[in-house]
Parts: sequence; structure tokens; C-alpha cells
Amino acid sequence: MKKILFAAIAFIGILAITGCSDEHNYDLNGNGTVVFQTSFSNDVKISARGALEDQLGESAILWISAANGDSKDGVVRKFNGLQNVPASGVQLLGGNYVAELWAGDSVSASYTDKYFKARAPFTVTSGTTPVELVGRIANVVTSVNYAESVAEVLTDCQMTVGHSRASLTFDDANGYKGYFMMPSTDKNLSWTLTGKRVTDGSTYTRSGVIENVKPTTEYVLNVKFNPDEEVLGGGWFDIVIDTTENPIEDEIVVKLGPSITGYDFDIKQAIFGSNGKIGRKSVFISASAHLTDVVIESSLLTPIISGPDVNLLGAHSDIVTMLDLGGINWLYTEISAEASNIKINFEESLLNNLDNGEYDIKFTATDANGKTNSRTLHISVSDAKIIAESLSSDSPTTWATSVTLTAEIVSAEAVNYGFEYRATGSNTWNKVYPSASRAVGDKYSVTITGLTPGTAYEYRAFCDEFTGEVLSFTTEGAQQVPNAGFESWQNSTPALLYASGSAMFWDSGNHGSATMSKNVTVPDTSVKHSGDFSACLHSQFVGIGAIGKFAAGNAFIGKYLETQGTDGVIGFGRPFTSRPKALRVWVKYVPGKVDYPSNAVVPALGEYDEGIVYFALLDGTVMNQEYPEFPVVVKTKTKEFFNKDRSDVVAYNEKIFTATEGDGMVEFVIPFEYKKEAKAKYLLMTFAASRGGDYFAGGNNSKMWIDDVELIYE
Repeated sequence: MKKILFAAIAFIGILAITGCSDEHNYDLNGNGTVVFQTSFSNDVKISARGALEDQLGESAILWISAANGDSKDGVVRKFNGLQNVPASGVQLLGGNYVAELWAGDSVSASYTDKYFKARAPFTVTSGTTPVELVGRIANVVTSVNYAESVAEVLTDCQMTVGHSRASLTFDDANGYKGYFMMPSTDKNLSWTLTGKRVTDGSTYTRSGVIENVKPTTEYVLNVKFNPDEEVLGGGWFDIVIDTTENPIEDEIVVKLGPSITGYDFDIKQAIFGSNGKIGRKSVFISASAHLTDVVIESSLLTPIISGPDVNLLGAHSDIVTMLDLGGINWLYTEISAEASNIKINFEESLLNNLDNGEYDIKFTATDANGKTNSRTLHISVSDAKIIAESLSSDSPTTWATSVTLTAEIVSAEAVNYGFEYRATGSNTWNKVYPSASRAVGDKYSVTITGLTPGTAYEYRAFCDEFTGEVLSFTTEGAQQVPNAGFESWQNSTPALLYASGSAMFWDSGNHGSATMSKNVTVPDTSVKHSGDFSACLHSQFVGIGAIGKFAAGNAFIGKYLETQGTDGVIGFGRPFTSRPKALRVWVKYVPGKVDYPSNAVVPALGEYDEGIVYFALLDGTVMNQEYPEFPVVVKTKTKEFFNKDRSDVVAYNEKIFTATEGDGMVEFVIPFEYKKEAKAKYLLMTFAASRGGDYFAGGNNSKMWIDDVELIYE
């Protein structure tokens, strides 16, 4: 059965799209209309379709380029995110073009993240030109199949596959795949099979290369035991590589709702102006299906039709006439059997006669697919020379100790402009000025530092002979993690990193190791920075005889969810709404030599082990479907780990530890490296005495002591 993630998008460019697309003004006398059908073909069945649809839609980039033979003459339109593509949208002049689409996560190697590409040349003539874009998986895909006979002679099988930048390791749990993006300098994938001979426990190793690998292709490494070939020395096994094109198994339809945009202005930004100078404004609504309802709601309607709302597509002719006389008219167009749009005009006769005040016009559009979208246009009429932007409670420019304020210059008379601010309740205003001058219609911003966390402030824009209205914001709190000094424990089985009766915040792998009567993370009084205890993370083999696995000593923010055989399922992250600047922690690290290696990570066998801490802030837009209270769930059995390049990562950093100096603990300050401007909703943090712990690799006697975890906000 086909599996296609489908998004039908019609582009009809009768306006300059604002927002997250490149700006191009298209001639309304263009030669043809282009209608795109865009699909993403996947290779496995999806249970949680909605999350993948959202992820592909948000990450997608669509380019339309003019073409000259086999070359491109330049991009004429670019869209970042399918949600920013009008549901109907672009009319192009006659000629040759190329449409290109990219979506997903382009990471070097992953068990889950895939990257899709599509390319389609097309020619625009008169009428409608249909163009189909089929996004195929652009990764080189690998999987490993171990024949049943392998287990008779080899245990602890691992197949490591990779290129110069990354690798993945497949154990004998068949069924999962690896996805690789090849570096420009690499054409081959190398592989190494390791295991232990059943006869004497010695290590068996065999390596090879898959040459000239191709994207959109899966390479299945079939591991087969051939006892007759033992005389070949190390040739016990055949590695037979099957090459197939990625299959397509299912179909998922992603229907985009109507888009609502301003004509030559950004509808998401308020319109400011003085009485008589607002001018004519038009709003454009487009859909990839017939529009069934277009409702506008505003106090502006009441004097015109004696009511605050109207459905334009169902309005009686008398209502249409009254709206037209009042300065509101529209044009509805059915572009094709699958696309329509409406342009709604608010004439100068209406908007230029508004008194000073604030006015909202809400638009709600519904199409024949049942998809609905709403957008509100805000109009502010005043004699102000400068208008400050208000800060919402979730504004990403408000931090714990700083804020960025922005205002727009709406009058040429504005000189010596800036901001005044004060803590709410104070009688004294503090003045700050921008670093450069601006012209009418421009915005200026000022960043204020040295603020107090969790405090309400007031601010206002000012210039000579004018002071704006007073607005407010509240700085983020400077949250700290509970039990940051690891003073609270439960001496139980397993040992727990929180006091009895308290809520869990930290957890460890003790839940898994305790099945073999061991705790890999324990309180320690002999090494500490302050208080009575530190947390001692002790990497060690957990088992009886040869039965068991190596386990890294660890402590993490989250919860150990369950044990699957000898593998763990771990929920990472706890709710957290502050954004620190750095992490301070006291660490002592004594590495052992690696006696449980993995080709997936370093260090190698016999080298000194390394510890690690990594931490991230997440915006909560990606949550696990199986365990919805956690943004990240790690499953060591199927090699599902945290990916620092996820779309929901606000900030990330890590620190790899080698042996620390001296006998005591050493202070480390590690900055948060912010990837985007967004509020945080979850904090993730993990310490491990062996950084290869996810792959059950490290040194049997590696120990890490951690104490006094502190988040720094200055």
C-alpha cells in the first residue's frame, strides 16, 4: 500500500505575499496559473501521522526558479514552511521554471530523522499548468538482517555502518533502519561486524565497504553464517548486500487551511496612523478548495449593517449594498475546481474617517474541506509620533534580566526618541536611546539589561514633545532545578534522587541496574562541594557472569519509564519556562580505561573513558506520542536517542569531561547556546560517567561526582 504524505498547494500570485516568503511583485497580466500537487513518500507505516505532517510542513522549503535550459536563472519565489504558502497563489509569466522542495531534518546519521527532496521542471503557458512534486527520501538508507544461524556461533552482534562524519550501530534486534546524509567528499559507506564467538568468547571482527551509495536507496546487509567457509580465516560469515529502491507503503493527506494575508502589508502587524491618513486596505483570502464561509467581525460593521458580524459569502443583496456604501466591498473568484480566493477592500471613505482609537477586524474563513483559519487585523488611530509595540506574556524578547523593546516612528516630527522604563510602583523613569537614527515608517529597538527576574515593569516610547501610552512586561523568573545539591535521596531499591514525599525531578539508570542488585548512581559523602552529599555516577558491568550489560553511571532530568529486556526506556525533560545564560556545576571525574567499546562512539578499547553533560531547552512543539508528558523519549533497544538538531530545540550545549585535576571538585561554567528566539517550556539535562553509555560502551571503573548544579542568568 502506498504511503504518501500529501499536501496540495495551488499558487496564484495576484499579490505580493508578506510574511515568511521572499517578496516579489508579480504582474497581474501574467500568462498562466501554476497549480502544484506536493507529496512526501515515506518508507514505513506511521502510527502518529499528525506529528510527522506538522514536522514536514514546518521544515519544508519550496523554491520556484526561472530556468534556462538545464540551468536556473534565479529564484522568483521562496517559501519557508508550508503553513506560509497561500492555499492558492501564483500567476507566472510564460516561460520555463523549476520547482524544488526540501523537507525534514538533514542530519549526518539517524535512526529516525529523514530528509526529503523533490524537483520538477515545468513550462507556463496560458491557462492552468499542473505541476506534481513528489518528495522522495533523499537519505541513503541501511538496515541489517541477521540470519537465525548467526546466533549459533556469535553473540553480542553489532554492525556499525557510517561515513566520515557519523555512524550508526545495529545490534541483533532486527527491524529498524538507519538514515544517512552523505558528505560531499564521501561516496562510500563502511561497515564493521563485531561479536563474540560462542566457542571461546573471543572477539570476531569483519569490515567492508559499500561503494558508490545512492540516495533514495536502501542497502540491506544480510549477515549469514557459512560454516563451510571457515577455512578462509575470518570468512565464517557472508555479508550479502541487497539494494532496493525505498518502498512506499501508505498515504496520508495533509490539507492546508485557507490563508489570510494583507495586500501589500503584514496583517500580523498592527496598522498605525493618524486620523485621515490610514488609507485603503485590502485583505486577501485564498484556499485550495472552494471557500464556503468568510465571516468578518468588527465594531466597524455595527453602524453600517446594525450588527457586528457578517458572512460575506451568504450575505443578502441588501446587506451587500449597505456594506458597499459603507466602504466595504469584495471580489470572490473561483480559480479552478480546487482553488478559490476573495479580496476584501476597506476603502478610504471608511478608514480615513475613523476617530482616534483602537479597532479590530477579525476574519474567519472556511473551505469545502472543512478547514478553518482566523486572523485579526488591528488598526490604531492616534496623533502619536511614535508607537511602542506591546509585549505579550510569551514574547521571546523578554528574558530574566533583559528585554528588547521596539517602537515605530509614525511622524516626521519625531526627534530624540527612545524609551522610558521603570519597575511597576516606582516613581522614577529611566531613559534609554537607540544606537542609530531611523526614518518615518521604520522601527527602532533598544535592549535593556540589568533587570530583576520575575519583576513587573512599565515602559513607554517618547520623543521631543510627545510621550506614548504606558505598557508593561514581566521578566522571566530565574528558575533553579530542585535538589541541585543532591542532598535528598531515598535509600531504596533502586536508590532515588529525591526525598520521600517530594515530586521526582531527577532520575537515573538505577531502575535498570537494580534488577541486578546494583545502583550505578549513589550519594557520596567523601567527595562534595557543599552540603553532605554529592551524586556519584559509577560506570560498571551490571550482571551475573556473562549475563548482563555495561551501564554508565548517570543522572538526568526526567524519568526512567521502563526496562525492556536489558534496555531502558527513558523520558527526558521537565517543564521549565526560564532561559538561563549558562550552567555552573562542580565535577570530579576519574575515568577508567574503556573495556566495553563501540564503533558508534569514542574512545576506543583501552583508551581512557570520557564523561559528558549535555543540556537543552525545548519549546514544547514536539512531544512524544507514546508518552505525551515528555518531549523526548530515549529507547536504547531501537537506538532512539536525543537529536540536538530537532526543530523544537531553543538552546543546547554539552561538555565532554576528561580526568579532572587534583583531589577535589572542579567548577565548570558552560553557556547555553541559543539556536532560535523562542520561549522555553522544557529543560533537559543529562550527566553520564561514560559518554558512550547509550551504546553500552565505556570503562568499568569510570566515576563522576557532580554537585551544586546552578543556572546562571546574568
